[in-house]
Amino acid sequence: MTSSVSSAPDRPKPMKRASVFINQHSGRVSSSDLHELREEVHGPLKKMGVEAEFYIDNCPSLMEAVRTCHPDTDLYVVIGGDGTIAALADIVSTFDMDHKPAFLPLPFGTANMFTRDLGFPLDPWEAFEAALNAPHSLVDVATVDGKAFLNNVVLGTFAELAEVREYFREADNLFDKAQSLFESADVLMHSPEHRYGLTIDNQTGEVTTNTLIVSNNAFSGSVDGIPHRDHLDKGELAVYLTDSHSGLGFIARVAEAVLGDLADSEAVDVRTCRRCVIDPRDGEAIHYTIDGEIHESETALTFEIREKALKVPRPIPQEAAAAS
Repeated sequence: MTSSVSSAPDRPKPMKRASVFINQHSGRVSSSDLHELREEVHGPLKKMGVEAEFYIDNCPSLMEAVRTCHPDTDLYVVIGGDGTIAALADIVSTFDMDHKPAFLPLPFGTANMFTRDLGFPLDPWEAFEAALNAPHSLVDVATVDGKAFLNNVVLGTFAELAEVREYFREADNLFDKAQSLFESADVLMHSPEHRYGLTIDNQTGEVTTNTLIVSNNAFSGSVDGIPHRDHLDKGELAVYLTDSHSGLGFIARVAEAVLGDLADSEAVDVRTCRRCVIDPRDGEAIHYTIDGEIHESETALTFEIREKALKVPRPIPQEAAAAS
């Protein structure tokens, strides 16, 4: 896979200090040996003469550590799920550019969309090795009501199914798990549509649908069934207005996303913008996911883009390295 960040990379200065943030409660990390995990990171940094400081805790504590750790840190390494990565990126993206560290999330999540689109291998330690000597690029950070997201926000049926999935995970007996499965089937079968008011830049309108997506830069296809972006630095939100009103319509849109055909679908209208406001018009709360995390709101959601606000390592594609 080729690297998908198009801004010109800057060769980084030699690193002296790194801060490593590990969310010990995130899914994949919680089942790992924390000592071994720490050593996998510390070993390569030590060989490079880089002083490493480790923060191992829950996400709120890691957010506080980001704000207060050593000001001369060159690299922030983040190990956790998409929620942890977005929360820490939110803070780092506001740092003054002259003192902004490189931000390196390792692929410890489920889909790992952001790290895929940066061009990293899916193996976290191969990704770490590739990142340590990689040049740096600036990429965009999107926000919804001030909360950062690196991938996308999905409104409607997808979020409602995600809620039921969480109930299933938390259920502690067979009856509750079975009830969650019935609820999932009901949500999917009916896939209730919702009416939304839209303000995209300065244009206003309304849409009725069961699937609405706002992405940090536009999808360009898919890789291994995961939506893929060629660019993370165009300074644009992509709003996908889908003509989807039933369970079959929802399944069709999911299939198009998996196959990389969402932007070319006759049932999808794609708008790009820098600012978007979505408000509920049918008297019900908006159910939505931010990079897979479940939320709901009874008031309007405001989406904005922070252009080139995050500095990230960018691995050089193998074909480009061979050509040089």
